[in-house]
Amino acid sequence: MKRFITILLSLALVVGAIATFSGCKRSKKIDKDGNIFLEFWTIYPEGDTSGGDEWIESLISEFEKDNSNVHINHTGTSFWDYFTKIGTAQTDKNGPDIYMHTTTDNRARAEGGISMDISGYFSDDGLNTSVFSKSELASLTSTVGGEEGVFGVPWQTDGRMLYYNVDQVNELKNVSDTEWNNTQAVKKGYLEATGVPDDLIGDKDWDGDGVNDVRGPKSWGELMAYAELLTEKKGDGTIERLGFHFDVGNNSILNLIWNKGGEVFDENGNAIVYKDGKADETIKEAYQTWYDINRLFPVAQTNGFIDGSGSTDTSNLFYTGQVSMMIETNEIPWEYDKIEAAATSEDDLMTVGVCSLPYADLANPEDRANFSGGFSLEITTRLLDYDKAVAQAAYDFVEFLMSEEVQLSIVENINNMPGNTDVYDQLIAQEQAKGDDADPVKIFVFQEMDYRRPMDYISNAANWINDLTDNLTEYVSGKQTDLDKALENAQKDIERRQATA
Repeated sequence: MKRFITILLSLALVVGAIATFSGCKRSKKIDKDGNIFLEFWTIYPEGDTSGGDEWIESLISEFEKDNSNVHINHTGTSFWDYFTKIGTAQTDKNGPDIYMHTTTDNRARAEGGISMDISGYFSDDGLNTSVFSKSELASLTSTVGGEEGVFGVPWQTDGRMLYYNVDQVNELKNVSDTEWNNTQAVKKGYLEATGVPDDLIGDKDWDGDGVNDVRGPKSWGELMAYAELLTEKKGDGTIERLGFHFDVGNNSILNLIWNKGGEVFDENGNAIVYKDGKADETIKEAYQTWYDINRLFPVAQTNGFIDGSGSTDTSNLFYTGQVSMMIETNEIPWEYDKIEAAATSEDDLMTVGVCSLPYADLANPEDRANFSGGFSLEITTRLLDYDKAVAQAAYDFVEFLMSEEVQLSIVENINNMPGNTDVYDQLIAQEQAKGDDADPVKIFVFQEMDYRRPMDYISNAANWINDLTDNLTEYVSGKQTDLDKALENAQKDIERRQATA
């Protein structure tokens, strides 16, 4: 889940080019006795280390027990190979009938005639869109042939939040007003020179020692100050511990743009990064904030520190205590074994704290958003060529996978988050029922999923996020020194895509 942004929107180029299906000979889906045979594809291959394959097979067995005439064959393919394989198989008569895919680009498959409109199958006493989040429902809704429909369900989802090393962040209890006022966050105007915040100590006791801990940063300016104050250097000036860096963890510039109240596109799908000879002020501010936080220290220093970790998974720097704060997906509290493995002794074991991503309007927290990627379940339109019972059986299986029972099991089995919003209260209650053993980080993660938001899908600029991030990288690295020019280039790159689509 956490890596999926790197491939997400490029898939639309494959599916968007595929036309509707011809009436060629179909593979057998229903026999004379009414037995139905369906192919189900996922990213969980046999022997999957997450246990996903065994979980899927158990779900199929459970469904088939109650639907004896339906036979589902599961094909699991590794994440890195799956989307290439399914991109060419979706129109094949032997391809998948029900498949796991990426929620954000569902519209491309809807418009390409690949995924079926399932809105006619919803019912008041069964599955319906009331259990979908508004943002995910929007991603799965398209108007095709003049009719609005829903072309998939949000099966698994994720979100991003700010995790921090409680012991290290608690060091800020000893920071003086002078030290706080000397941070670059104050000098650059992100914060007023009023000294250490009066509410620095929050309302959480993360480590259970009876003393409340320093809270997470509430603004990007505070995050910047925390990052600088928590960074430690060796005598030769090299970084020994980094407070925060956007290249550690799983980050998106959208988190800054949205939480500063901005948008990349207007209501007509036109980019507004740089229009009428002027940069959008909110996006410009987001770029500059990203730059200033990542450039707290010389690029060579921070890159050397990050590259020196010797791992492609930068999250390890947080697990080992080499980075104090990190934006990551919801998986962290289900991966404590990695933190335990990184600790050299029990005294060295990190206590994790968590907070929402900083957002601009503290008075209206319901308006905040964190970038979300997720997986949908979709049904191929090929099934409409058969007896109605075939498509109905496929939908029944999808409805089963969206049931509260199955959705609750997603967390336990594969550490992802449910797409069925009705189960979150149950998940929170289950954790709280553990009393002293309840994990407040898990509870927070469940609560924060209310604010997840997929990126916008723009049909004639499927890879627009690359244009936004590539020009941000050019600016942060120093290859482009003019911020307005970087934003103008991002606008031109997006418009170039739209003009050639």
